[in-house]
Amino acid sequence: MAPKRSPSNIDDDDANEGGRELKKQKTAPHRGKLDAVLQDFLDFLSPATGGSLADFNDDEKQQKRRGVVPINIRRVQMELGQLRVAKDIESLDAGLVTLDTYLKGLQDECAEYMVDTPKAHVKRTLDEVIWQVQAARDLLPGMLSHCMDYCEI
Repeated sequence: MAPKRSPSNIDDDDANEGGRELKKQKTAPHRGKLDAVLQDFLDFLSPATGGSLADFNDDEKQQKRRGVVPINIRRVQMELGQLRVAKDIESLDAGLVTLDTYLKGLQDECAEYMVDTPKAHVKRTLDEVIWQVQAARDLLPGMLSHCMDYCEI
């Protein structure tokens, strides 16, 4: 038998079924929007993760070049998890900015590496990575990543 909820948690709008008081489940208003783009976001980032750039970095190290730092997908997933449980808009905004700033830093590093190493295969690989990271950043809900302006969440 389910434990009875305290009366302080019950609103006038709640249903009363079979003598038991039921509280309507409320979800955070942003959760549905985040869930809708989560998989697309991660799919866009996949070319920039460690496994995807491993061969590229191996080739670069054989040529005595440093390679690029891949995206730490576990960190990104942790940040996304924190966004899903944000209790208020300020926390959600701060999490979005943190995630976007992290991705922007990695995107900029790839762009700088292309300038430092103007090889055709480097440009081809990193252009694709940069495009995918930018596309993922543009999917962040409630934010225009390229200018850091906010729209309604």
